[in-house]
Amino acid sequence: MRIKKNDVPIEIYTITKAINAEGFVTETYSVPLSETADIQPTGGKFVQADYGINSNPSMVKLMFCDLDTSVQIGQVVQDVVTGINYMIKGLHVWYSHKECILEPYEVTIV
Repeated sequence: MRIKKNDVPIEIYTITKAINAEGFVTETYSVPLSETADIQPTGGKFVQADYGINSNPSMVKLMFCDLDTSVQIGQVVQDVVTGINYMIKGLHVWYSHKECILEPYEVTIV
C-alpha cells in the first residue's frame, strides 16, 4: 500500500496538438484534473535514455499516485504547491499504486 502522508495537490493536463492555418503546431490543454500524489526525487542510477529524458538527473522526479488516478505518458502534471510543471515520461502500474517518471517541462498553461 502507498503511504499518502507526503501527498501534495497536483493538476493533470492533457495536451492536444493541432496545425493552425499558417502551418504552425499549437498546443491546447484540457481542463485540469485535480488529484493528490507524492512527488519525490529519483535515487541512485537512473537510465534517462530509456525514457527520452534530456534534463539533468537531479531534476527528474518520481510520482506515486493511486490506481484510480487518470495518468498517461505525455500528460503535463503541475505541482500546485511549487508551481513546477512536469511531463510524464514513464508509467509503471503496480498492484497498489502507479509510479510515474517526471521530467521538468517549461510551459505556460492558460
